[in-house]
Amino acid sequence: MTTTRVSVPVETRAPTGETAAYLLGSDPALLVDPAAASDALDTAADEHAVGHVAVTHHHPDH
Repeated sequence: MTTTRVSVPVETRAPTGETAAYLLGSDPALLVDPAAASDALDTAADEHAVGHVAVTHHHPDH
């Protein structure tokens, strides 16, 4: 199974100003923790044919 990490810029207290989303597998892929929309995340999702989304936790700011 392939795992792809995508850095997602967010305006939060994250020290780097980014969080990570993960794509697991392909056709259909599982997208894990997409904190916010971004061009990089959209591109990766298109390339991996996302069929499922999992949100493991939430924060009020993203």
